[in-house]
Amino acid sequence: MNNMATFILILGGWQGGWVYQKVADILTADGHRALPITLSGVGDAPAPTANLEDHIDEVVSAMKSHRDDLVIVGQSYGGMVVSGAADAAASQIGLCRRLCAWFR
Repeated sequence: MNNMATFILILGGWQGGWVYQKVADILTADGHRALPITLSGVGDAPAPTANLEDHIDEVVSAMKSHRDDLVIVGQSYGGMVVSGAADAAASQIGLCRRLCAWFR
């Protein structure tokens, strides 16, 4: 991994990318890219049928549009999403971190 990376930040249930905004601002100020993701059904748009597989697909999709050094971070339920994304696209990930996370 080079000095600059893209951080994909996934929060737990009932939380969205807005929770990681200050972290994203710090990472960006240090020259990194930061993508705090709000999963389907968590933000403003209702998605009553959204499930773990949908959330994994959303993260894998975000990973595909950022092919530089990727760091994916999942907290709580986001840990399950990160684990699924790591299984689906392991070769794209430079580093995977789980914070107080559920495992899949």
